[in-house]
Amino acid sequence: MVDFLVGKDLTIGVEPYNNISRNIQNNIFVIKVKFLPKNKKEFEFNPSAATVILIDHKAVPAKGLPCSKTRMDLSYLRSAPSIIGSIPIDKIDKNSCFYLFFDVRPPTIEEEFTLKLGGITKLGQPMNVPDVIFRKGGGWDYFGSGVSVK
Repeated sequence: MVDFLVGKDLTIGVEPYNNISRNIQNNIFVIKVKFLPKNKKEFEFNPSAATVILIDHKAVPAKGLPCSKTRMDLSYLRSAPSIIGSIPIDKIDKNSCFYLFFDVRPPTIEEEFTLKLGGITKLGQPMNVPDVIFRKGGGWDYFGSGVSVK
């Protein structure tokens, strides 16, 4: 299930992939982030500025990968070159979509975690994006987790 952060000029779709049994079995923790801006040319994203905060308060940096060329295979995810620095969101792929890979065990449905989406700019100015908190019982049927915005 996808949840959205909706702003005046930008909507961001956020979809954790740790509800897929194959990913859980293979220790793959990926969050799909899709940008839906009014004007694609105004926005840039530096995926390496994104982090997740796990239940033990450990901050784990993201490895950013384009959605269109990425395979859900742990050895591939670990060895694939990550996106370095800020990139215009219209240049990553036709869907303005990124996978954020975190090289840790995926959280269970009992564990709360927080996505911090730093590294988003509009016309070169940093945007303040609210933290996305995933927690059990928030309305996600299969994952058992919901998203709330601080």
